[in-house]
Amino acid sequence: EGSEWRAPMAVTVIGGLLTSTLLTLVLIPAVYTIMDDFTGLFARAPRVLQLLVHLPLRRPSRQPHVAEPDAPRVPERSPVPMPVGGGAE
Repeated sequence: EGSEWRAPMAVTVIGGLLTSTLLTLVLIPAVYTIMDDFTGLFARAPRVLQLLVHLPLRRPSRQPHVAEPDAPRVPERSPVPMPVGGGAE
C-alpha cells in the first residue's frame, strides 16, 4: 500500500544513477580522448606542413629591444683574508 507513490521516485533515482555513471565512465573519457587527439594534430600541423612543402620553419628572430640595457657587469670578488687562528673570537 502506498508503493504507487514511491515508484516514480525509484525510477528517477535509478535513471539518474545510470545516467551519471555512463557520463562519468564512458562519455567524458571519450570526449577527452577525442579532444586530446585533435590537440595533437594541431600541435603537429606546422611540422607536417614543413614536411609537405619542404620549406624550413620560419622562427621569429629575437631582436634586442631598445629599452633593454646590456647586462650590468658584476665586479669580480676577491677572497677576504682570515686571521691565522681561525677567525671569530
